[in-house]
Formats: sequence, structure tokens, C-alpha cells
Amino acid sequence: MIKAKMYKALKSFPNNIERFVALLTILAFLLSIFAVIILHFHPFAQAQEGWLTGWQYRKSHVINPASGAGTNYQARVEVHYGNGTDGGEKVYLNGGRYTLAYHKITIDSTVHNNYGLEYPATFVFSIPEDSSNLKAYKRYLKEQSWIQLETKTSDDFFNGIECVRFDYTNNKAYVSVAFSAESDEIHIKITNANDQTVQTSFIGIAEYYDNRKAVVVATADDLDGDTNEAFMAACDVFQSKQVWLTVGIITQGFGGSGPPNWTAIQGQLDEGYIEVASHSRTHPQVPYSDYDSEIGGSKNDIITNLTLNSLYRKGNNQYVWTWIEPYGQSDSTVRQKLSQYKYLDDRATEDYPVNGNQFVGWDYTNGLFERCGVSIWADEKTVNELNSEFDGRYDAGEIYHFYFHPGWHDWSGSNVITQHLDYIKGKKDVWYVGLGALYAYHFVAENIRDIIQVERVYSFEKCSPDFGDVRFTASDGVTLLDYWMQEKVDGDHAVFWVKISDNLSSNPATIYVYYGKSEATSTSNGNNTFLFFDDFSGSTVDTNKWYINGAPFVEHGILTLKTNPDLDAVRSKVSFTQGSFRMHSRFRLVEEEGIMLGLSDNDFVWDNGDGGVAVGNLRTYFTIDKYGSSNWVSSSLQTDYSYHVFELIPYSTTVMRMWIDGGYQTDSLSGNAQSNYYVILRTWRDGVGEFDWVFVRKYVSPEPSHGSWGSEETFEEENNAPTIGEFQAPNIVYANKYFLLNATINDPDGTSDFANATIEIPNGVTLKWTGSTDTFSKQSDLYGYCILDSAGSFKTQLNSTAYKLSWKIKLGWSYPESFISVISTNTKVFDGKGASSSASYTNLFYFEDDLIVYSASVDDSRINPSQSITFTGTLYYQGTTTPPEDTSGITAKVELNGALKGSTTTIGANGTFSISLAGESNVAQYSYVVFASTDENTVQNQTVNVIIDRVKITSLTVADGRIDVGSAGEVRVQAVLEYDNHPLGSGDSISVNGTAVSWDAVNGWFDVHYVFYSVGRHVFNVTSASESTYGITALYNPLSLPEIIWDRIKITDGGATKESLALGENTTIWFKATYEYENTAFTSANGTLYLNGSPMTWSSTNTRWEYTYTATATGTATFTISAVYDSSQGLTTITDTVGTQTITVWSIPFAIISNSTITELTFNSTSKTLTFTVSGPTGTKGYINLTISKTLIEDISGLTIYLDENPIDYTTASTDYFWLIHFTYNHSTHKVVIILNSPNSAQFNKEPLGTPTTLSVISLAILATTLLVWIRRTRRQHQN
Repeated sequence: MIKAKMYKALKSFPNNIERFVALLTILAFLLSIFAVIILHFHPFAQAQEGWLTGWQYRKSHVINPASGAGTNYQARVEVHYGNGTDGGEKVYLNGGRYTLAYHKITIDSTVHNNYGLEYPATFVFSIPEDSSNLKAYKRYLKEQSWIQLETKTSDDFFNGIECVRFDYTNNKAYVSVAFSAESDEIHIKITNANDQTVQTSFIGIAEYYDNRKAVVVATADDLDGDTNEAFMAACDVFQSKQVWLTVGIITQGFGGSGPPNWTAIQGQLDEGYIEVASHSRTHPQVPYSDYDSEIGGSKNDIITNLTLNSLYRKGNNQYVWTWIEPYGQSDSTVRQKLSQYKYLDDRATEDYPVNGNQFVGWDYTNGLFERCGVSIWADEKTVNELNSEFDGRYDAGEIYHFYFHPGWHDWSGSNVITQHLDYIKGKKDVWYVGLGALYAYHFVAENIRDIIQVERVYSFEKCSPDFGDVRFTASDGVTLLDYWMQEKVDGDHAVFWVKISDNLSSNPATIYVYYGKSEATSTSNGNNTFLFFDDFSGSTVDTNKWYINGAPFVEHGILTLKTNPDLDAVRSKVSFTQGSFRMHSRFRLVEEEGIMLGLSDNDFVWDNGDGGVAVGNLRTYFTIDKYGSSNWVSSSLQTDYSYHVFELIPYSTTVMRMWIDGGYQTDSLSGNAQSNYYVILRTWRDGVGEFDWVFVRKYVSPEPSHGSWGSEETFEEENNAPTIGEFQAPNIVYANKYFLLNATINDPDGTSDFANATIEIPNGVTLKWTGSTDTFSKQSDLYGYCILDSAGSFKTQLNSTAYKLSWKIKLGWSYPESFISVISTNTKVFDGKGASSSASYTNLFYFEDDLIVYSASVDDSRINPSQSITFTGTLYYQGTTTPPEDTSGITAKVELNGALKGSTTTIGANGTFSISLAGESNVAQYSYVVFASTDENTVQNQTVNVIIDRVKITSLTVADGRIDVGSAGEVRVQAVLEYDNHPLGSGDSISVNGTAVSWDAVNGWFDVHYVFYSVGRHVFNVTSASESTYGITALYNPLSLPEIIWDRIKITDGGATKESLALGENTTIWFKATYEYENTAFTSANGTLYLNGSPMTWSSTNTRWEYTYTATATGTATFTISAVYDSSQGLTTITDTVGTQTITVWSIPFAIISNSTITELTFNSTSKTLTFTVSGPTGTKGYINLTISKTLIEDISGLTIYLDENPIDYTTASTDYFWLIHFTYNHSTHKVVIILNSPNSAQFNKEPLGTPTTLSVISLAILATTLLVWIRRTRRQHQN
């Protein structure tokens, strides 16, 4: 364009001198343009080329020379954060003034509701130096009025209250405030005495409440109904000592023995210092039979029966934070359930390898703190052992946690626990707290730290509020100069000392002040800046810098000197030439009498060669010593106990000049000047002093002065900010199932420019990618919801400027179900130059944590009572047929009428599970609910019906209750299934007394026949049954049991009134009979006996059966029971224990041969007595030969013969059929009595033998006939 203008101009002029002049004019114009361009761009080019990398702003500053200043002179620069006019040593960075309104602490609402968190947490803030009479306030909502907190001091004894304690020595405020049910925020502000907000900054949350040194925790196990008295006594003791006690309650008693005395426990809670913990419902060993009951149920028992202290409440909600393990045992299900029921801490016992001396970490898998042990088990320890353990934990600044069993101790007087409490109680630097409150505090401390929000009145900033990004360079803009930051007030100002490298003796030097790099931190270094420097940042006095006298010590960046027992002093090892240096120090007097600081010749004694300041009651005012004999010159500034900044110059050989807090005070008088000086700090008499820092710098008089300040310059190198977007995820993301969360990052400057990227989704989950290492990580996961597979995450290069980042993650079951958006707050991408951008995405995906039981069945839907059955089911995500990818955290369950019957955590990869359990015991149809739970129950469950049934005997009879021995008895059975009266029949089986019965289709019953061959009673019962359709075998018989008696008629006795008869004579044949089983008489009421086929007659008089027989023929007659007719029982079988009865009938039963006359012959067949009279001539012998049939008498040994009532001897002989009897006597008239069956008769029966019957006549007649024959035969025999 310029060339075109020149050509046009030349054409418009004529070809003459005017043209030349015009040409020169144009050239001059162009040169002026180029000059302007050069003048305009040259500084910009310098700024870019000579610019400190990464800083956004700078200002130049001129330091004017001074004679003798030389190089490395230290210049003081005061940098101000806000707006103002630059001049002298002061420069203003034009940032928004850092004016604090209040601090706001926010907690997630879900976490707040889950845990309450109303135990005060101690928030630590820095406060301005030299503060006093400060006040602290709290509120929970912006619209609320501020509430002033009670102020406490380190001399007060207090625990667990809301208050503030100001540590003015260390410039800190410890504000202890709890969250409230009113909101999820805490607002805190600190003001001065005039209620003006002071500048504070949040440091963090103290490890222990009120920044205490150590902690005391006591836990007591096994409170139930049996140990109530001991626990109440223990609680009284702890309350009297003001030591908190956590009591573990077994809410339904050891082994289910019964609940504790809730009223007594409530009384103790109301009195204070008592915290309750759950110790389960029944104190089971693992595995528990019912985890939900023991863990969730016990917690519910506590909050239902008790009103807890306000520290453990949020509105109407109550919180039990501590679980004390029964037997010190745990497993994975216990841990899962503790998280589900929102416990925070889990106490084991002394056997657990992780002791309780420090806080345990967070268990991200289960969502509560890891199991914690204890410091010591107190029950079996001595007092000395307990006290020693406490001392060790106290000295180490740790948690001292002892536990015991109150039921093991006698509380009527002093015991080991009470004595130990006397040793550990009442310490003001110890936090006495319940175990649950301890971990609730720690939960806040661990989770609130990163989400502190500080609200300011103004938010525009160019410099870090702490001035950590301030740098100084030489005139080239890049050579860094050493500096030291002497003091700062965040967001207000900072004082720096800068070492100027240029020679300031004759020429000015230009330096630059840089600021505006957010990630930069201070590089302040006094050692590199000054001739001599010590800020006492170590833990001991640096012997490389100081000679030491006495025992000075360093703590928290402060050097302390004291006089008792020895004088404490330090003296620098390096010396400084008079007139070339200036000493600076910040110090304060702590105790009288005083301290001295200044310059020494070569020893620790303040003598003629020394000079400096004396502070304390040694002098009422700051007083400076001259060079010489302790003559002092007082200033107008009175001494006190505050920190002051002291400056000292050996001004000349005769003058030493002192400044206090920047103001000139006074000079010393003349004295003995020294050429070299050492820095000396020391005490006087009993004084104690503290020294924050000391340095020596170069000094000339006059000093180099501050010149002009340049305007603010801005680094304008072009840099394209990266962008993040194009978020991708499945439309629906399922709980515990990995998916890829994608984000695309783009940087026009190229992918090598990326530094890192983060993506945030709700509920505290932020994921990070680090470019330098190409690694994927979790930046935050406040509640442990997210699991990142860093190895499975990856980066995909899309082109030269873009990556797609893919985080492989899964969200746990407890992650709240909803549409999930990408949140812009922490969804950012940064490049290496600090440029960044953020993005968001609404409803990127829907998180589904609902499961359904898609199907469920049972292996047998009709079973016997209490029979084992197995339920199977399939779990899918809601609305899909997709099973859970990771089944951890899922418990499948079977429930009946709200009661858990069985469960399993074993879920197959295809979502299947099986649960075996015992069926119910009563007959009915039961509807079992099959479901599953994670942090919530499945939204679709299945109902599976199971019928409990058994075989019911409806009829059990016998065909006949009494039958003959040896005959078959029939037992009949009818049965149904009890649930629906389904009858048993063909194909089913039943056994009676162990014997299978057969189905009788005609009669519709089962029957079986039994035969017994001996008399007896047999009871019949159904011993087993099996229904073939459903396989039911359980048996129920509500009926009385039938019986059959196998019996017979037993003939027990019998006989005849006469066993021998003569023809025509009568006799009665009789028998007795019984039913053999009962041995009861068989009478005419029962039927009839038959004798030889003829019915007998029952004689009620003789109680026997009788039959009359008349002898009609000679010989023997036999009589046998031939039959029975049993009209009562129908028996026909007879057992005859008597046998056949035989009667002998005689025609002539005997014969007599005698040489005497026989008269009066008679025979009594009943008594078997033969009587007759013999007579013959006197003086002669008579004889009798008597022949008796053996049918009349079988045994002759019982025969007795009487002659005139006197027994006589006789002889006997026999044939096959007869007995032959012979006896003799002297003739006269004699009466003979022969008794046939009286073998042992000792005396003759003198009673008449009875009236002779007609048999006598017949017998005589027969006798006569027989006698003749017999005599003849006898004679013939004799003749032969």
C-alpha cells in the first residue's frame, strides 16, 4: 500500500526540481512512519523476548544509585494487592482487594442426612499478627443473624462444645462448630472488637478437637439385661470423672436372653458423658444367621428405645455411628451391612493387628472406616500397665483407646478402672470423646477439607492473594533476583527485600516486578538475599551460623533464649565491618528482667566493645547502649511484651543509631568504636526472649533511593485455550457395570500442548487424565461411589489437535439413581501455559441402579412340612434382560410375610442364584417373595407359591376286633392329602406296622391281612405313606389306633361227679371255659359249649358247664369238648387244657371168694368203698380172695383193708386185667371194709359207707355165679 501511494504521488508531480523536493518530502514522511512503527513495536518485542515464562504481568522500577552502594545491595519493596499510586518503595498491582466476607463450609446433603454430623469440628484459621479481643460468629443460612460463639482459653476444661479459642501467640483461631439440621452449610466470620471483619484464611481442620495434643476413648462391651447393674455403676464412675464412655449394647440379650433395661440406659444418657454403640442383637459368631437383624435390627432397637444426646441427632433423626464386633469377629457381609445401615466405624478387639492409636483409613469398597483395634484391653491389666500405656500414647500425641467389660469388675469400691480414670482425667490438652463421635469428627475432617468455599467482596485478581507468584528480575526481564518476603497480609500487602545485582554506586538499575501466575509459589530465600540471615526455620540452632552459650532452643520458627539456669546467648560466626551494614531483627520480651540484642566485639559479655538495645525492667524504655561503659540512652518508646522490629547501625566511630518498628528512636553517645562486629542475641539476668528472625544487609549513607515505576505490562503471547466436549456414554448406565465415559479435548496448538483434563459428575466424582504420564485417575470420589479401571482406560488420538479420553468406570449400587449430567465446575482441560476451558452436558446418561427379579421358581412346589426346598431366580437390570456385570454387593433373598427365610450373595455371571431353605411346618399354601437388595431392594420381585402338605389318615379300622388264633385279621386304611383332600389310591403306597398294604379299588380302601398263632392283642398304625403325584410322605394320623385280639376258648378245668358207674347209675360231666386273652369266664351269656356234639348246660350255681350221663352199657365212656358256639365274639377255636373225661361202667366190678359166710355186701362207687360181713366157725381160719378189675382202680398201692375197724395186712397179685387180693382172719363175725383209693389213710372212716345199692344185689348174684365158675376152674387147675 505504501509503494502504491509513492507511485501515485510521483506521477502527480512534474519532472523538475519540485519533483525531487516532493520525493524527498515523501521519503521523509515514510521514514517518520517507519520510525513510529519501530518506536511502537520495539518495546513490545523486548517484552515478549525478555519475559519471564508463565507470568502474565510486570512493572519496571528504577533504583537510583548511591555512592559506595556497589552490587548486591538489598532494596526494600512494598507490594500492594489492590489499587493505588505507585511511588517510592510501594507498588500497586491493581487486583481486586482481598476483602473477606465470611467462610462457607458445605457438605453434601445426602452425607449430612446419612450421618448427621452434629459433633463440632474444629476449623483452623490464620488471624492477623498482633491481634487481640477478636470474636467469632456462626450461622447456617445467609438470611440468618450471626450468632457469637463462646470464647474459651487453653486454661479452660471443655470437650465437644461449640466455641472459639484464639491463639494470639501463633496467630490462629480454632473455631469449633457443628453442622445443623437447618442447612448443609456453616458460615463463619471473625471480627475485631469493633465488629469489623478481619482478614483470615482457612488453614484446615484440626486433627483433634480444639487442636488437642492427644485423645482418650473408652469402650465397654456386653450391656444386656444380665449386666445392667454393673454397667450403670460404671457409667456413674465415668460421669463423675468427666470421661466419655461408649457402651456396646446387646439389644436382645446374649443369645437372645432378653433386652436390656432401656429406662436405666436412658437415665445415663440424660446425665451425659455416655455414648451408645451397637454390639448386635444376640452376640453371634460369624457367619450370622440373620445379618440384617443383628446389624440393622440392633441399630433400630437403639434409636427406637432411646433418645440420644443432641450430638447424635439431626432434627428427628438419630445416629448410631459405632459397631462393636461380637467376639472381635467380622466378615465381608458384616462390612457390607455396616455400610448399608450407615455405621461409620467398626471396633475390633486387642487381637486385631491394627491398633487404635491412630485413625484408620476409609474403606472405599464398603463405604465406612476400616476396622480399628484398641490400645489396650483393660480387664486383665494392672493400674501401672494401663497408666504406662496412656503415657506412651499421650507423649506421642496419639489416640489412647482402652476397652473393658463392666460385668467383670466389682464397682462397690475402687477397682483397676476407677484408679486408672483418676490418673488420666481432667487434662486440658486431652480430648475426651466417644468412639463414634471421634470418627464422625474425623469423617468431617477428611471430607470437608477440599470443599471449603471462601466468599470475598471482590473477586478480580491479578496476583495470588498470598503473593506467592511475585518475582523480581534484572533489567533483561528474565534474570531472577534473590528476594526475601519479610511480612505479608494475604490480599493486602507484602514486604520484600530484593538483592539488586547491578552496581548502584554510580548508575541506576532497572528491575522488574512480575506477578500473575496462579500455580506459582513463593521462592523467598533470606540466606541468598542477605549478608547474614536466620529465620530459625529448623528444629535446632544452626551452628554453622552461630556460636552458642547456654541452652537456647528453636521451636515453631522461633529462637528462645532464657537465663535460668545459664545465660543463653548466640553470636554470629561471621563479622561485619563498621559503617557497611545494617542489622534487622524481629523479637519480643517474654519474661523480665530483660534481653539484649545488637553487636558484639568477640564474646558473649556485654562490655565496652558492644552496643545495641536493652529491653525489660532493666530499662523502662527501649534503651541503646553506647560503645563503652554501660552508659545508656533511652528512647521515647516504652517496653512491652509485643513483637517489635529492631534496626541498628554502627553509624560512625562515635555513634550507634537505633530504629524500632521503622521509626528512628535515638543514637548512642560516644564510646569505643570497633572495626568488626558480630551479631549478638542474649538475655539479661532472669529474662526470657523470643526472636523470629535476624538479618544483616549492606548499608551506605545515604542509601540508594527508589526511582520511577513503569506502567503495567501484559504478556500477550498468543495461546489458544484448549476445549473439552463431545461427551459420550451409554444412554443407560447400570450400577456396578463398567462403561466408558468419553470426552474429547481439542487444542489448536496441538496435542502436545495438553497438560491435564478432568470431568466431574454429580455426588463428588471427578476423574482426571494427566498428559505428562498419560495416566487416568480419580481426582476425587467423596463417598467411594466410583471404581476406575485405570488400566482399561485409554486415550485415542483423533487428529493432530484432538484426543478422545475414555475413562473405564463403574458406579456402585449406592450411587443415587437419576439422570447424570457433566458438571462444569471441575470439567476442565488445561494446557501447559495454564489456559483452560470448561464445559457441561445435561443428562448425558441415566444411571440405573434398580434390579428386578426377572424370574423365580422352586424345585418343588408341594412339599412335606419343613422339607428343604431350593428357590432359583434370575436378576436383570430393570427394563432389560441384562444381568449384573459385577455381583458384589448384591444379596438375593427369600422372604415370607416380611420375615427373611434365606439369602445368598453368590450370584452367577448370568444373573442366576439359588437359595435353599427349610419349608414351613404347617399345612397351607405359602407365598414366598423372591427379591434382592443392594443399597435398596429390587423394584420387581417374584412371588412363588409353595404348598406344605402331608398325608392325613381319614380312616383306620379293622374288620373284626376279636378273631380266632390262626385266622386272618383285616386292617383297612383310607387317606387324603390334607391341603385339598386329594384321596390316595392306586399308585400310592401306605404301610401299616411296617407292612405294605394293598389298594382295594372295589371298596375304596387300602387293606392288609395279619395272621397270629398265639393269643394276643395287636395295635395297628400307619407307619409310612407316599403319595405318588406330589411325592408327599409326611404323615398325620389324628385317629385313635384300632386293635385286633387273636383269642380262643380255653378249657381250664373239668371232671365228673362219678368216674365209675354201674349200669343205670348217673354222673355229671362238667367243664370250665374262659376267653384266654382276658382269662374271663365263658358262660351262657357268651354262647354254648358242646360235649361230644351235645350242648352242655351252664350252671350258675357251680359256675361251670355240666352234662348228666346215665350208664346204659358197661365199659368206658369218654367225654370231650367238641365245639363252641360264641355268640359274643364269634370265636370257634378251642384249646383244651383238661382233656377227655373217662367214665367206667361196670356190670360186676369185683368178685369175692371166701370160706366164710359173706353178708351185707355193699359197694359205694363214689368213695370206692366195699363193705361186707364175714362169719364162720369159731376156732377156724377164714380167708378172702378179692378180684378187682383194673378199670375200677389203676393203682393198688392206695388200697386199705379194715377188719372190725382195724387195718390188716394183705397180699396182692395181678393179671393183665385184674388185681388179686388175699387176706386171712380168725373166724367169728367180723365187719370188713375195703377202701380202694385211700393210699395214705391213717385212720378208718367210722362213718357208714353209704346205703347199699341195687348193685349189691346184682353183685351178689353175679358173685354167686362167678364164684362157682372160678372155684371149679381152680380145682381143675389144682388137679392138673
